[in-house]
Amino acid sequence: MIPAPVGERLAIATAEYNNCTYCLSAHTYIGARVAKVGAGRLERARHAEPPPPRRRTVGPVPRDCPRPRLHR
Repeated sequence: MIPAPVGERLAIATAEYNNCTYCLSAHTYIGARVAKVGAGRLERARHAEPPPPRRRTVGPVPRDCPRPRLHR
């Protein structure tokens, strides 16, 4: 099952590809009001652009950090 925000972004990209202004309008409204998709993501969906990359939440591993041993 596809989550509602993802489904609406796919529907917007499809409507744009098919040049269907009715579907584009409807799915933009549903995406913004019902699925709570942000305006930037809706605009990127119209141009079939991927979402921005996520930030790294974990920094690089220090060199002195113990590495797990692989047992054979």
